[in-house]
Amino acid sequence: NIHTHSKMREGVFIRNAFHILPPEKLQALPYNISVGFHPWLLNKIDFKIAHQYLEQASKLKNVMAIGEAGFDNVAHVPLVLQYAFFELQIAIAIQCQRPIIIHCVRAYHLLLPYIKKNNTVIFILHAYSADEGTTKKLLQYENVFFSFGKNMFHRTMIDKQKKLMHM
Repeated sequence: NIHTHSKMREGVFIRNAFHILPPEKLQALPYNISVGFHPWLLNKIDFKIAHQYLEQASKLKNVMAIGEAGFDNVAHVPLVLQYAFFELQIAIAIQCQRPIIIHCVRAYHLLLPYIKKNNTVIFILHAYSADEGTTKKLLQYENVFFSFGKNMFHRTMIDKQKKLMHM
C-alpha cells in the first residue's frame, strides 16, 4: 500500500497530508505527501478555500499525488458534495500532472466514467477491496493501479485477493 495516513520510517510511501497544514509547513515535511480532501470530511470544508488551498499546495515539490479523493456511499456526505470535490481534485491532478489517490466505497460505478474520460491521469485505488466484476472492469484501463491495505491480511480478504491477483 503506497498511500498511508501515518508516518513511515522506511520504504516508499506517500503520506496523506490532508488539508490541515498550511503549504509552507507541508513543504518542510521530510517525506512525500498527497494533498486533497477525503470524502468523509467534506461537510467540514469550505469549497472556495479548498480550491485555493489545493491550487497552492499541489505545486509543492514533495506533493507526489492528489487525494485521497473519491466517493463513499456509506459516508454521511451528500453525493453532490462528493462530486464537486472529486471534480476539483481531478482537475488539479490533470493540471499538475500528478496521480490521484482514490478512496472508493461501494461507488465504483461513480468512479468509472472519470477513469474512462481521463486516460492521462493515473488512478491509484487505495485499500482496494472491490468484487471480481468491478476488478475485471478496472483491469481494462492502463491508468488504474491497485493499492492493497492492511485489510488484505484479514482471513476473509486473503482468498479474495489471491483470486484477484490471478486475473
